[in-house]
Amino acid sequence: MLVYTVIFWLKVPETTPLLREKGEAKQKGYRLKSFLTNHYPVLTLMLLTIPISFFHAQAETNYRLYAEHIFTHYLSVLAILSTCQSIMMLAFEIVFVKWTEKLPMTPIIIISYGCYAMTAFLYGSATSLWPLIIAQFTLTLGQSIGLNHMLRLVSQMASANQRGLYFALYGSHWDLSRMAGPFVGGMILIHFGGHTLFYIAATFLIAGGIGQFIFMNFIEKRETQNLAEKAKII
Repeated sequence: MLVYTVIFWLKVPETTPLLREKGEAKQKGYRLKSFLTNHYPVLTLMLLTIPISFFHAQAETNYRLYAEHIFTHYLSVLAILSTCQSIMMLAFEIVFVKWTEKLPMTPIIIISYGCYAMTAFLYGSATSLWPLIIAQFTLTLGQSIGLNHMLRLVSQMASANQRGLYFALYGSHWDLSRMAGPFVGGMILIHFGGHTLFYIAATFLIAGGIGQFIFMNFIEKRETQNLAEKAKII
């Protein structure tokens, strides 16, 4: 982390806030309605990403309890899965991002949320190691192209002086899921079992993917209309 910080400090250019023109009054107060109106695209994007972070919250916490009842040597299984995912991320993440960087966001959403839903289904149904190793590959694919391209989209949504705000707003889906996800998932695990928990997570991901797909179509149509209006003015 220290090396990463030094590299970031030396190599990443500063994003300076826009300077106010002379005579421009400073904004006073804070109005929730205007804030939501001005930033609803990134807030909607954040809310529709919660199914992904909810799944991660379950995989990081409650899956260990579920695996304990399925596998005799569950700690070895968890270690193997963690190692496999790390190797796959190192081997494939950059490749997957490069392959999909020219795709529109709508097919990226379909692939990413579909891979996440498949992973959640395999987590809930697998009783042997090999399906879970396959799940690590689908997780790597969904995570690599989905989360990276989402961050790219957030950076494009934000103006130069609001990137920090937009990344903070979008990234809050992790905090929301890690705050409530383990407790909610734990209650489902206790009362209905781990398979039900991950089937619910898969359903949640499918619903989130459909919502994200519809929202992306809306954003793309709005951008097309804006470009057409600018062309008419010119």
